[in-house]
Amino acid sequence: MSCFKGGMAAVGLTWAECKEMCPSDISPACHNAIDTVTISGPKQSVENFVAELKEKKIFAKEVACNQVAFHSHYMMEIAPSLRKCLENIIHNPPKQRSSRWISTSVPENRWNTPLALTSSPDYHVNNLCSPVLFQDALQHIPSNALTIELAPHCLLLAIIKRSLSTDCVHLNLMKRGTHDHVTYFYNNLGKKEFLLDRK
Repeated sequence: MSCFKGGMAAVGLTWAECKEMCPSDISPACHNAIDTVTISGPKQSVENFVAELKEKKIFAKEVACNQVAFHSHYMMEIAPSLRKCLENIIHNPPKQRSSRWISTSVPENRWNTPLALTSSPDYHVNNLCSPVLFQDALQHIPSNALTIELAPHCLLLAIIKRSLSTDCVHLNLMKRGTHDHVTYFYNNLGKKEFLLDRK
């Protein structure tokens, strides 16, 4: 069993700056916003790079990842096991993806390839091992959209609000520190319905 310890961090760099400045063993993992990227790599290397950026007065903060370097080539080690598990869950042939499904793990110029056209085990393995092109995908969201974040915490809410049109309405299902998630969801939903009625 591998003893590799991974790390991740949010850094205040553009995607291009991040690619240029990252040490060779660290990968840009998530293109969150124009000036915000999550990096992924060996824990010690990430810690060192975060310290370097802070010395240069560049925002850098480690993020909790359970010592797993998600969305990087380091995940290729578990790819075969993950694929085998997913093959027991996802039926063959896999379901065709809807045209409304905007992929963040496959670049737009490859959206018509077999990998991107179905919700297959290979697609989801690729998602874990590849960078998240979130900012690129947001460019396809309509200016009057209602966005819903399906997550245990509204991690991307600030980024979504900053990246999308002010005419968009955003809904998150849960928030860290909230004990009654059902009430939180209904209260949040009521506020959003009020905003939509006003529009």
